Amino acid sequence: MRMPKFRNSLWAVPNARRLMVVSIIDSAGNGAFTSASVVLFTTVLLLTPAQIGQGLALGAVIGLSCSVLWGGLADRIGVRKVLISLQLWRAAGFVAYAFVQNFAGFVAVVVFLSLAERASQPILLSFVTSAVDDADRVKTAGALRSIRNAGFTLGALIAAIILLLPGRVSMLVVVLGNAATFAIAAYLLRRIVLRPETVPVRKTRGPSRDLVRRRPAFLVVTALAGLLSIHRQILAVGVPLWIVTHHLAPQSLIGVLIAVNAVLVVVLQVRMTRGTEDANGASRALRRSGWLLLACTGLLAATHENMAAAPWSLGALLVLATLALTFAEMWQASGSWGLSLLLSPAASRARFLAVFNLGFSAMDVCGAFVLAALVLPAGPAGWLALGVLLALAGLATPPVARWAERERIDHEPVTVPEEDHVH
Repeated sequence: MRMPKFRNSLWAVPNARRLMVVSIIDSAGNGAFTSASVVLFTTVLLLTPAQIGQGLALGAVIGLSCSVLWGGLADRIGVRKVLISLQLWRAAGFVAYAFVQNFAGFVAVVVFLSLAERASQPILLSFVTSAVDDADRVKTAGALRSIRNAGFTLGALIAAIILLLPGRVSMLVVVLGNAATFAIAAYLLRRIVLRPETVPVRKTRGPSRDLVRRRPAFLVVTALAGLLSIHRQILAVGVPLWIVTHHLAPQSLIGVLIAVNAVLVVVLQVRMTRGTEDANGASRALRRSGWLLLACTGLLAATHENMAAAPWSLGALLVLATLALTFAEMWQASGSWGLSLLLSPAASRARFLAVFNLGFSAMDVCGAFVLAALVLPAGPAGWLALGVLLALAGLATPPVARWAERERIDHEPVTVPEEDHVH
């Protein structure tokens, strides 16, 4: 009786299954590196926290500026070639870490890697659209995200064991191991058979209308989805700093909250993609995300007002805030995938997805600063103001998405029969 259910699952779809294997390998290596890198950079390379922050910030800005270029290249020469090139580029970058001896070398490798890393996710999403049927693409993106979370956690556990080795040895194991995962992923991606591309049989009259700058509604949707993606910084930076600076709970609770988030995303993310295959469903998911982010920030503000309450009640508020944040995160991700794929023209999909990803990347660059410098110093009022802003962004998404869909239809290439060009 269980067999039909298995046959209908993504694991029964060959390309989806191969993509999930690539994802677990890739994310395990990244999880090990991310978990161990700060320790290794400070103890082996003797870098200061300020130097690490400067190098990573420089890399983030450079990566932000290059991701759209990779998208345009993928549309011209093929998404498979570019995705495999990005994997091999990153493999080479992590091999280079093995030869770093000082701050200058660290910055050089970070910049080299950043030229490719920010483009990887939108290029992968574009690859997914060519590897699976349209009905499965959002669900597959959700499955890959769940598996990335699981793989990242596995990698973190592996890193804890590797760090028991002598300093330089542990660094070599981590960086070369991560390089190997990228090389293996590149090999596996070569073996995925893509659906044949639709070849146009009629020519477009006039200049190309497939330009992002002619799609203001698409850019507004990009900004709104990017703003809602601040949930990542709220969990990683905002909540830990709020707990520590206000002595709301034992610091060990931070790890518990992050684990709750990770487990729920692994278990529920695919399910949360249901109904986001069309523009209406995807935009409603983003609207729900905005409301839940308001609930999360309201609960965080309430912890300040109840600081004298019993520790268990403060802990309960923090858990509820994390649950609201986690469901907001899953709906934000599902809605963003649905809208970005629906609003991106097939001929320029990789470039449009790269532009859409700029909203998330920009929030990664500035989100932590906004929380640490503006929201947290303002206390409960700061949390509530942020929540209201996010709720308004969610409310604005459905009408803007309808505008963007009309805009997409209006900008579809105007074609004329081949015989019109015959003289």
